[in-house]
Amino acid sequence: LPKKKQPEAKICFNLSCFIGVHDILMLSQLVSSALYLGYVLDSYILKLMCFIKKEKSY
Repeated sequence: LPKKKQPEAKICFNLSCFIGVHDILMLSQLVSSALYLGYVLDSYILKLMCFIKKEKSY
């Protein structure tokens, strides 16, 4: 009987490991996309600020 339970436990362990890795990958993807979005927004804000300064100088 114990030998029959081992493969099931192994499958569950593998599944939990896969789910953990998947969660980590999803989190890293979220963080990287948030950082990229922040970078894009910062560049647009900088361009807007330069444009506003040019408009005010006229």
